[in-house]
Amino acid sequence: MHSRSAICVVVDGLRASALGAYGNTMYPTPTLDALAATSTVVERVICTEPTVDSFYRHVWLKAESCLSTTGGNNGFLHRLGQERVESTVFTDDPAVAALAEESGASRVVLIQGVSRGPAASVDATDLARLLINAAEFVSSWRETSTTTEQQERMLWVHCKGLASTWDAPLDLRRELLDDDEIQPFAGAAPPFGLSPEDDPDVLLSYRAAYAAQVAVLDVCIAALLTASQSLSKRKSPLFAMTSCRGLALGEHQSSSAPVHNECLHVPSIIGFSEAQRPGLRVAGLQTPDVVTEAIEAWFGHEPTSTTSIGAGGLPNLVSVVEPWYAVRTNDWTLIDLLGNEQSEPADTTNPRLYASPDDRWELNNVAERCPDIVAELQQLAAASTPRRKNPR
Repeated sequence: MHSRSAICVVVDGLRASALGAYGNTMYPTPTLDALAATSTVVERVICTEPTVDSFYRHVWLKAESCLSTTGGNNGFLHRLGQERVESTVFTDDPAVAALAEESGASRVVLIQGVSRGPAASVDATDLARLLINAAEFVSSWRETSTTTEQQERMLWVHCKGLASTWDAPLDLRRELLDDDEIQPFAGAAPPFGLSPEDDPDVLLSYRAAYAAQVAVLDVCIAALLTASQSLSKRKSPLFAMTSCRGLALGEHQSSSAPVHNECLHVPSIIGFSEAQRPGLRVAGLQTPDVVTEAIEAWFGHEPTSTTSIGAGGLPNLVSVVEPWYAVRTNDWTLIDLLGNEQSEPADTTNPRLYASPDDRWELNNVAERCPDIVAELQQLAAASTPRRKNPR
């Protein structure tokens, strides 16, 4: 039986709307677009909370919420070990490294970032350091698997990426600004608390700096893809890429931004490089563990058909960031305050109702026009979340 290998890359702060496969037309992401073109793109993966801890306790430990510490030795990495799959975690985040050890990883490699501001070149960025080291590790798989009984392996790479130090070269940030009169953001700390009322030029400079970080990622991920594609067909590598949360850049008021798409909608691209095939798209609502489920199925030696990934989808999904919640269905997204269970909207601010997935940026509030839908989704959310008094 041929051995199998898998690579999963998680980029903190990478929102789905940052990639061409999810509708971005503002700047190019050629490497990731090419990956998506021959992979399964899961269109609506929604996090329940925009935190790294919540993400990993869900995808690795299958905990019900970030407050739960259940899962223990029955988590994703431990189960792979029981199936004789060697799991290695590369990361630049000490907290993720600690959780990987707790969760049963065979090996954990911590490569902490050194950048304190814009780097002189793409090769000098923290993303490049981490992903090039990961690519070298994957290349070593060819040299260590010469026996008849092949070792099955999984590499999980977690990048602090776009939610930590912004170190894209200043020239690259400048290139992504349409207006030569606007100065590029020269700082290293990602912005938090941006608002639609902020100075448009300031917002544009931040968004160009974010785009530059995505461009750096696109260049750096190519090294890891090349290493995975150079493995022999006996390795049959699966290559997946996702994120644990997005980053708000002033699309909505900062108080409610964490439950909007820019923070909760993350990319999930799952590719099988042993056989190039036209890209498939899965439209239903999914949670981030769709990636780990695909990896476990892969090592279960199931057929390589991608049609079963995310089959059916979820009927609804509730995300909570107190005092806000969002409930998403295949047709609607409702954003409201916890405990605000009124039968119809009292004003044009809360509740907020958006048609999904057409209004993917969640900009056109139609709550006043659809009070019945609002009431139905409020009841659905009330049944799914603890009852709290309206904080207002």
